[in-house]
Amino acid sequence: MHNGSAQGIVGVDIGGTFTDIVHYVPPQASLSTVAGVSGGQLRMYKVPSTPQNPAQGLLTGLQALDVTQPSAVIHGSTVATNALLERKGARSVLITTEGFADVLEIGRQDRPALYDLLQQRAPAIIPRERRLELAERLDHQGAILRAPGRDELEALMQQVAAQNPESIAIALLYAFRNPVHEQLLAQLLRERFPSAYLSLSSEILPQFREYERTSTVAVNAYVQPLMARYLNGLQEQLQRPLRIMQSSGGSISAATAAKEPVRTVLSGPAGGVIGAFHVARMAGYEQIMTLDMGGTSTDVALCPGLIPETSEASVAGCPIGVPTVAIHTVGAGGGSIVRLDEGNALTVGPDSAGAVPGPACYGIGEELTVTDANVVLGRIDPAHFLGGRFTIYPERAEERMAALAKRMEVSTQEAALGVIRVVNASMERALRTVSLEQGHDPRLFTLLPFGGAGALHACELAEALHIPRVFIPRYPGVLSALGMILAPIVKDYVQTVMLDAQELSTEALEAVFAPLEARARAEMQQEMSYMPAQSEAAISLQRLYDLRYFGQAYELTTSNAGDLAATLARFHALHKQRFGHEHQEQPVQVVAVRVKASVQPAQPELPFEDLSGPSAEQALLGERSMIFTQGMFRARLYERAALQHGNRIVGPAVLIQDDSTILLPPGWEGVVDGWGNVLAQQVQESSSDDKSTTLTPRDTFDPVSLEIFKHLLSSAAEEMGVTLGRTAYSPNIKERKDYSCACFDAQGRLIAQAAHIPVHLGAMPASVRAAIEQFQTFEPGDLIVLNDPYLGGTHLPDITMVTPVFIAKDSDGHTGELFGFVASRAHHADIGGMSPGSMPMSRELYQEGVIIPPLKLARAGVLNEDVLRLFYRNVRTPWERKGDIDAQIAAGQVGVRRLQEIIERYGSQMVLAHAEALLRYSAQLTRKALQALPEREVEFTDYLDDDGWGASALPITVRIQVKNGTMTVDFTGTAAQSAGCVNAVQAVAHSSVLYAVRCMVGEHVPANQGCLESIDIRIPEGSLLNPLPPAAVAAGNVETSQRTVDALFGALAQLAPQRIPAASQGTMNNITFGGLDPQRKSVFAYYETLGGGMGARPGAAGLSGVHVHMSNTRNTPVEALEMEMPLRIRRYALRYGSGGAGRYRGGDGLCREFCFLVPATVTLLTDRRVYAPYGLQGGEAGAVGINSLEHNGTATQLPGKVTLDVQAGDVLTICTPGGGGFLPKDEPYVNNSD
Repeated sequence: MHNGSAQGIVGVDIGGTFTDIVHYVPPQASLSTVAGVSGGQLRMYKVPSTPQNPAQGLLTGLQALDVTQPSAVIHGSTVATNALLERKGARSVLITTEGFADVLEIGRQDRPALYDLLQQRAPAIIPRERRLELAERLDHQGAILRAPGRDELEALMQQVAAQNPESIAIALLYAFRNPVHEQLLAQLLRERFPSAYLSLSSEILPQFREYERTSTVAVNAYVQPLMARYLNGLQEQLQRPLRIMQSSGGSISAATAAKEPVRTVLSGPAGGVIGAFHVARMAGYEQIMTLDMGGTSTDVALCPGLIPETSEASVAGCPIGVPTVAIHTVGAGGGSIVRLDEGNALTVGPDSAGAVPGPACYGIGEELTVTDANVVLGRIDPAHFLGGRFTIYPERAEERMAALAKRMEVSTQEAALGVIRVVNASMERALRTVSLEQGHDPRLFTLLPFGGAGALHACELAEALHIPRVFIPRYPGVLSALGMILAPIVKDYVQTVMLDAQELSTEALEAVFAPLEARARAEMQQEMSYMPAQSEAAISLQRLYDLRYFGQAYELTTSNAGDLAATLARFHALHKQRFGHEHQEQPVQVVAVRVKASVQPAQPELPFEDLSGPSAEQALLGERSMIFTQGMFRARLYERAALQHGNRIVGPAVLIQDDSTILLPPGWEGVVDGWGNVLAQQVQESSSDDKSTTLTPRDTFDPVSLEIFKHLLSSAAEEMGVTLGRTAYSPNIKERKDYSCACFDAQGRLIAQAAHIPVHLGAMPASVRAAIEQFQTFEPGDLIVLNDPYLGGTHLPDITMVTPVFIAKDSDGHTGELFGFVASRAHHADIGGMSPGSMPMSRELYQEGVIIPPLKLARAGVLNEDVLRLFYRNVRTPWERKGDIDAQIAAGQVGVRRLQEIIERYGSQMVLAHAEALLRYSAQLTRKALQALPEREVEFTDYLDDDGWGASALPITVRIQVKNGTMTVDFTGTAAQSAGCVNAVQAVAHSSVLYAVRCMVGEHVPANQGCLESIDIRIPEGSLLNPLPPAAVAAGNVETSQRTVDALFGALAQLAPQRIPAASQGTMNNITFGGLDPQRKSVFAYYETLGGGMGARPGAAGLSGVHVHMSNTRNTPVEALEMEMPLRIRRYALRYGSGGAGRYRGGDGLCREFCFLVPATVTLLTDRRVYAPYGLQGGEAGAVGINSLEHNGTATQLPGKVTLDVQAGDVLTICTPGGGGFLPKDEPYVNNSD
């Protein structure tokens, strides 16, 4: 038995609404034996949670179950999670390397939402005043460059003392390579502040990427005092062994959890996956997909014969780098609120009615929810909800659903079915994310629903994804608590190593693993000392590797296959499964090694019943009418507790139990196994035309189908983006995410896009149209590539790949015909040309790099290797270009497959019709937004500083006229085309207009060609925004696009003053550099853009240190950049005070200092160095940016646009602009938006 005692074990999962408790009593301790049942006894109890004192609900439940014996308790805690969500953690101090205290706040410099002008982000858990710095520095190999002196350490101690911290986090650069400075600092802090809790990044997460590591250790410090107090108090009250569930799915002692609480942040959801995997494996199903549907959200996971893990979780805006069970969450639950938007599309979630006031049928709330829809359809029986202990008011659900139906012009039942279809579409998209996006075929898996609502939707979801069976566990509502009983004792260890797998000997490998394994054995023995009966249990040590092809940024964690050669073969296969391609000829890098130490106690013997007959009549409660897509049916109601092993239940039927409701739709059948689980399978096709149970071909452009197809088409673009970002080689694409993906119809109209880079997405239609005009005919396997700005491109580094999509299988008879196109655009860090990075101070296009007109890189699947060889020969970093090109090719293949699957499922006519409907839907919402604006003409002019070749104060003038729901945007008055590289082709100006319009209509509107249907854009030929070839355009895409948006918003602020922010930084702060690295004996080239201040908004300050408007690329981590480039980042910080003053301040800019270790050529294309970002309504302008170069100790200010040679030891500093302020300082804000 699990803890070696005869008294059993208790699993406790504390949720937001209920605390679930499962008490396992082994056979020898059971007080009674049920005839025909073997194994132990499971006792369950649900008690309302007590958020103010979580332990109280736990203790109440134990008392109610009369758990008086010394049973061990395994507890999934929400203490750390709630502290993060509510920002109510400890008073913590963070100590970083000098120059990097703001890493925690800057993050990856991307903003949370592309088109939300009023967006907020969660505040940093440790504020600026409590982020301190230590003058020390290591290089990327761990060698000491600067050791902290005694005086510097003493000064730091005084700074710490002034903050009076409860806890202290230490996160120094490269401490994962060499922890000497962190250990020195920890020793001093323990002496001076013995009562403060300490968290060291070299102990918590010895991995590279400074932001993710710093965030993880800061979270640990932030929640550590709270968790320690809670666990100490609980242990005193329990007086029995206490273990805590980890996010990774294993348990640790309460003592370890108190020291490293960051490992428990997602413990509740992890317990559910552990429980699901265990009960399914007992029954013979190891390949499962889990569906945990609660009141607010749904968690899904895919278990391919093992529990999936990730190190990329995020909670409340804080990255958590420790291992967690790989769970994907969507805002779709029983309490998700149902609304009809302005474009007549039905939306469900992400807002939730919660437990209080709850769905309308609960008797208090007024909002219509998914639960109400299930009540209206008869799928929830009011007489038996939660065992009959909870009163349901079906008339309240009916009343609100009828009101919705009237607006939709359908029946009440049709409206309710629509709600179910939409929420199912959201959950289906989540299931696709964990399966198809990861290279897994859902048809090979079993769907296992749990949580209160999962089993109501599971069969319809399985039907949609062709999942062959649904496995419904005996106790779906308390599976997380059961999983905690079943969880092993686990500890995880990781160490970044950065080794070449091809040069790694067996001896060197053993030397890497030996210290980790020694530490694991010692600490596991300590863990087991808290459970004396487990002291003799065997410790299992599993080796794992984080592997990637040299040049990639993302690793695949690969389990040891016996020896390194076999492990590398496993990695290649995993890469092909996940991303669709592999490169066995390329060298592999061992980024990190991992050791997972575990002890699996004896598993509880769950109750098993002898086989009975197929009849379930003894459990029948009655019948009631229910609505399905096929019509109305009389469905049978069964009491699940009375079902017996071997009973067969034919749908439509509902199984009722205290903790959940289970629905078997028509055509489905369930069989009860010996453990009381129900295995459900579809035994006949749906009798209606609805082959997917989420949409019928008779549906045309109703509110339900619009929302479903919005999800379907955009998910195809998102899957493309995942593949591109994960498999690219250059830091600009793999780390900074400088790419975009989209889907188009056969005419080249944008029909769906992923949330990537705005300047790309608005301009890509021109690329697709250029491909169509050039070739007119296509065949399967074709691939078109281009970058020519005057033939569909924007600037040369942005390479676009267009792949035609042919219908593979179609019930409408159009198999083999052209459906449309998918396209990806990625910024390549070098494309040749006159300077490294291909963003030169050019005067004509030919100086900027290789010009690629639309050409077929592949014909009928045969790649033109000669074209690629010519291209690679003309760039500085051909190996990097090859990796990025391969990644774009793979992304196109993913997009083609995904669209073909959608067409096969629904038929080409339906997909095309809904693509057209979505275009009209976006056009309708845009017109409505424009109709809300006053009908008049406004004008605004803003200025580019210069073109770098003598011309300054280049005006961008826009006149906007609004009339009858249409808008004319006229750029007459804009400067003539420039002799420099700030010219922007028409597609860039169209992107800027599309972006501004999208911001006006809202994030919920699909970004497609329909958004511009009501917009008439006029751009004079030969102007800065419509130049004649061969005008240089390198900076037009990045700088002129930003100023165009500033001009547009300056005009729109006159029409909608309560919705438009002050000017943001208005530049991307482009830096490119390159040269020869003598140590690596290779050429290098690098491109980066820097965030800055966002303009203050009506009612809110601007965000600091983010990319704005036409860009949303991430930064390259310092520790990743220095490993690949011969330079050192000396400082990366917020530029305090650079935001414009006002009632609401503009966001602050950034400062980044580059210290070059070898000679290099640098090009800067920056703006807002002369003309500051404007404030609005009396707010002050933000500070202008400043570029400077320090050479031999002397600093010189640089122009905004310049190419220069730097020497080893030179320091380039870029300080980016702040955002403009909003309203005068002392003037109160009054919202007159209505």
